[in-house]
Amino acid sequence: MTNPPENSSPQNYANYYKVAEEYPENTGWSWNIFNGLEWSIIVLMIIALLSVVFWGFFVQEAKNRDIQRFNHFSQTLIPALDGFYTNSAATESARKYPIAKCSPDLNEVDFELALRQNLTGQLPEIENHTFIQAKNYPQDISGKYSKNFGDRKVSYRCTERLSLDTVQQQKAIYPDRDSCNFKPSQNYKQCYLYTTNSIGDTYQLAYYSEETTCFVTFKKFRSQNLQSYKQC
Repeated sequence: MTNPPENSSPQNYANYYKVAEEYPENTGWSWNIFNGLEWSIIVLMIIALLSVVFWGFFVQEAKNRDIQRFNHFSQTLIPALDGFYTNSAATESARKYPIAKCSPDLNEVDFELALRQNLTGQLPEIENHTFIQAKNYPQDISGKYSKNFGDRKVSYRCTERLSLDTVQQQKAIYPDRDSCNFKPSQNYKQCYLYTTNSIGDTYQLAYYSEETTCFVTFKKFRSQNLQSYKQC
């Protein structure tokens, strides 16, 4: 439909626009009008697409952090434990891993205190070799850490492992690093954990996997093959 002549009467203009409203395709105009349902579908599609993108991003980030945790264990901690075990005695029957002092259950204190002191050469009366430099001793990148007792989100276990002066004066828990808050029931799961049996011939190491929402545990008896399993 062409535009009405410039000298058209008012009635002609009225008829023209009436036809344009009923048959917009005949006027040469482009009408991009969406109804409410069409707009809703478009918005939902955009939201769904963005959700997939962001979900994929967060999942990949969790995978990357799990890879870092696994590398800390496989490339740093486990080789250091093997070296400590080999150095601990001349005969197999007398060898042992750094003995846990806090609990026979996997816990953060034995990882950040007993194990760290032994592997970083801080206890020369037991082992004067440094298997891991103190500054390189790993920790979970996503853990929640506290420097002082008053800053902790959960109570510190095994305070008897520390000097009374440190406890009473509320100084830093450790002089050279922060302490990880660990309590799975309160969603403080992201700490590295360690323990042994009473004679130190068996150790366990564990970290919390964000991807699987399980604890990945490594266990070794003497020089036998390393075992790994998940605890969900």
